[in-house]
Amino acid sequence: MNSLNHTDLELRPLLDRRSEKLFKILNYNWVIFPITAALSFLGMDTQFTDPSGVVEAVVKPGVLWTSDCTIIAIVLVPFLIAQIPPYFILWGLCLPIRPFSYANSPKQRSFRSLRVCLVTKATNVQTVINTVDLWKPLHQSFRVRFVVVIDSPHNPFIGILPSWVEQLQVPPSFQAKHATHKARVLEWYRQNTDLTDQDWVLHLDEETEIDEYLLNTCLDFIERGSEDVGMGTIYYNAYNHWTHPITTVAEILRIAENFGRYQLPVRFFHQPLLGFMRGSFLLLNGTVENAIGWDTDCLTEDHWFAFYAAKQGFKFGWLNAIAREQPPNSLVDLLRQRRRWYSGELMIDSWALRVVVAFNMLEFVANLILWVPL
Repeated sequence: MNSLNHTDLELRPLLDRRSEKLFKILNYNWVIFPITAALSFLGMDTQFTDPSGVVEAVVKPGVLWTSDCTIIAIVLVPFLIAQIPPYFILWGLCLPIRPFSYANSPKQRSFRSLRVCLVTKATNVQTVINTVDLWKPLHQSFRVRFVVVIDSPHNPFIGILPSWVEQLQVPPSFQAKHATHKARVLEWYRQNTDLTDQDWVLHLDEETEIDEYLLNTCLDFIERGSEDVGMGTIYYNAYNHWTHPITTVAEILRIAENFGRYQLPVRFFHQPLLGFMRGSFLLLNGTVENAIGWDTDCLTEDHWFAFYAAKQGFKFGWLNAIAREQPPNSLVDLLRQRRRWYSGELMIDSWALRVVVAFNMLEFVANLILWVPL
């Protein structure tokens, strides 16, 4: 894992300002993106179609259907069907995002604490150190606590992490009824932390980078919002993001999904689409944590949590800030990651979700066919 040098840390305030500038632009997304989308489709139509609207590159004059049409249909149809409801990303980009809606609202609730909680197996020690280094400008924030939960009998961070970071070790003897791996760690933390409706937890993976803008967005959500669960945008460009082009392209598509599958249902219905939620950059009220818990054998504990939190009527909101991570290091890592996701999502008791996951799998395979030759 690459380490951050001193110059990298000095540049982090630039990312903070860049996030703010980006959302100032996105405040006018309802003007910008419809125009750019229309121009893009117009350009594609001009370049690739004849007056009848048939793609010249694959259709022979006087022939209704060719073998090339069949190949394109096999590749593109799963991608189009997977966008149920249709064109989530396009609608998400074109409908008003209103990124400052919480910041511009009056305060309506108080809180006791916000706990920034990072879970690690202590196998990527330098990664955790790098992430915690980015917390230094944030650690004096009022009522904000920073916690590293270590799933290892050995704590390699003693004497390395700052004193203001609380270090907790999960006892090897702790056994949840169902949960294993990360879910077991989260369940132990929940059981051993006195969470109330006045407490909030910001869950992070060990490589998730946050900045002051993100933390302020979370505080605005807590004090000025009315929702119980917040999730936000993750960019996979922290570092190594062009080292492996295939994995980078795959993560770029995931970034686009922030505006579609993940964000749009939350913005308009305060519910995730069939529980689609990421396990990092996840802000939870203590009441939700205690009501749902993490005691599940599902491989995608974050999706399971969101699915049942939505079923119990908890409200979701969107955090208009950016956390940054890195893409998988290789194609093999990417395939293992997706296999775990799809396997876990299929474990959730919902036929509608399983149908969507099946189409997502077809879409992923179709995209791989397009990426690998690159």
